[in-house]
Amino acid sequence: MLELSNRDVLEKLNNALKERLFPKGNTCPNCSAELTLKNSPKFGPFIGCTKFDETGCDYKSPPFLTLEEVDAHAKAKESIGIYPESGKDIFLKPSRGGGLYLETQDSKDEVIRQTISNETAENITLESALLWITLPRDIGLHPDTNEMMQAGYARGPFVRVKREGKETYQYANLPNEEDIFSIGMNRAVELLAGKGVAKEEAKEIGLDPTSKVPVFLKQGRFGAYIETDELIRKTVPKDMS
Repeated sequence: MLELSNRDVLEKLNNALKERLFPKGNTCPNCSAELTLKNSPKFGPFIGCTKFDETGCDYKSPPFLTLEEVDAHAKAKESIGIYPESGKDIFLKPSRGGGLYLETQDSKDEVIRQTISNETAENITLESALLWITLPRDIGLHPDTNEMMQAGYARGPFVRVKREGKETYQYANLPNEEDIFSIGMNRAVELLAGKGVAKEEAKEIGLDPTSKVPVFLKQGRFGAYIETDELIRKTVPKDMS
């Protein structure tokens, strides 16, 4: 069996994955030398300059970046603007796992990071960066659990609320990014209702006059409904629930 050294393996990967590894070409933007795939025992694979040992060129970037992420990496040291709370710069950076994020520091020098979509990052302004860096956004207290509902962004836009009596969150997806900054109480409750965030117990509201069985008010995926022990169900209009 042919044994390959680490250098041989990296060279073969460079050739086989050239278009994926170097979407804008394999020329170092710092010194114009050739870029190559390297591996760090501590941090894993990365793109580095072949002149590091000779000239000390310290260019590095994560592998498999998209064109947008390559551009963001090139601008990673350029400040978008100042975070008013701390007077620190806000930067747009590519993450190791792909994608982009905003980074700054708060008044206690704690690092704040917030994932952001490639589309939003394309034309990011200080105004929009300040909106994103403060996510998640508080919406209001859930009427059933009295826990704060929040809107935010991770792999996509979401609304979430802490599970009653627990430290974990229940999530529901939002249709688009604009909803993060505009969604209100009613819509958030409606979306989370389909994810099991409601009172676990049903509320008995009386007896069915015909069958004489109890009638319960419950919360479902699409809002409130009434149900009898006979499993007869009727949706309750929103203005009556």
